[in-house]
Amino acid sequence: MDPSSKDIIDIATLCVAMGAFGAAAWQGWIARRHNRLSVRPALTWRRSRSVTTGGIEIEYSVTNTGVGPALVKDVYFTIHGDRLATVEDQDVVETLVQHVLGDSLNFHLKAHGLPGTDAAMAVGERIVIAHLLFPTMSPETAATVLPRFVEHVGFHVHYESLYAEKHKLTV
Repeated sequence: MDPSSKDIIDIATLCVAMGAFGAAAWQGWIARRHNRLSVRPALTWRRSRSVTTGGIEIEYSVTNTGVGPALVKDVYFTIHGDRLATVEDQDVVETLVQHVLGDSLNFHLKAHGLPGTDAAMAVGERIVIAHLLFPTMSPETAATVLPRFVEHVGFHVHYESLYAEKHKLTV
């Protein structure tokens, strides 16, 4: 049985419709992926050290360098891999600094902070985790002694994008 011209037109119409459906589905997938990427946060960790007339200053900070807000779900420190236990009325950063440095070094905690749970870090937002001043420390001592104090300290932030995609910063 030879196909009639009506059969050929029906098959061609079906092929065009299937191609159009496939192209629309592919474009929908591309648009969805683009939308998710266009609001993806990226938290980055930074440590800076500067020598001033007042001594050695070290600052630890977190910045959202992504293209969308970071919705913070959990923030914590670890020491030797164990989560730092905190007391509700105590400041976490002050507790950590006192635990790690104690009375062995002369230092001042000039500024500190943490993003709160369920907080949103805007694009470009920077939070100073700890800004420390070591007034009597030499640059050589800072380069050799300080790393030994912080080598077992971890900083962890679990956060999400606006599309609830999970991300983690672990330092």
